[in-house]
Amino acid sequence: MFFKTHSSFLLTVPLLLEWLFLSSATLVSAQPPPAPADILSSNLDRTIDPAKDFFSFANGGWLGRHPIPESEAGWGLGDLVREESLRAKLLSDVHAPPQWRVNVPLSNIPEFHEAFSIKPGSPMWRPPESRVKVW
Repeated sequence: MFFKTHSSFLLTVPLLLEWLFLSSATLVSAQPPPAPADILSSNLDRTIDPAKDFFSFANGGWLGRHPIPESEAGWGLGDLVREESLRAKLLSDVHAPPQWRVNVPLSNIPEFHEAFSIKPGSPMWRPPESRVKVW
């Protein structure tokens, strides 16, 4: 009785089993995703004996590709990340960087120069002809 009323079910079971077998075979044979680059081993300088100078061995590759800029006393990964994040923020944020949000607009106001005795040569001095005038 079950087989007569459920014949369509019995026909779908082999198809379901075949689909499961093929999909599991595809999963097993699929190539694993590539491993991310190992930042630590890519920065090793293998020409240096680590027993003699471990710092140069561990950081020599990075230091060779990222020389310290002349304007800096030191330079590291944190400086590089900070510089890249600042550049990204400048390109995407509608607000000015914090050091220019208040000081530059205030230096356009004549009363600001009077109140704080800002004289020519001062970092906050702005010549009257280069100040922004709204009205």
